[in-house]
Amino acid sequence: MSTRVRLTKHQHLLICKKRSECPEWTYNELAEWARVTFCLTKYPGKSTTLDIVKHEAKLSTLSGDCLSKMRLRSHHMVRLDEAVAEFVIEAELSKTPISGREVIR
Repeated sequence: MSTRVRLTKHQHLLICKKRSECPEWTYNELAEWARVTFCLTKYPGKSTTLDIVKHEAKLSTLSGDCLSKMRLRSHHMVRLDEAVAEFVIEAELSKTPISGREVIR
């Protein structure tokens, strides 16, 4: 079993909010707070906590469904999903029947 600490983006955002509430805390104190609050087996490292706090601006713009994830999808996958959705919508509008195989091609 991995000892790596895996946090959701929502938990990252809560760490950032706690940092704003207690700016005098060190990153180690912030990590210990996260361990207790999120019932983690070990606390996130100092560098992990620093990286989380650095990305607060990006985290605050995420939608609710993205916050529940541990990893964000790459922009390439998002663009691919958009292209497939656009293809399906155009097929529906033109009343062109499509199958799953055609979408996969």
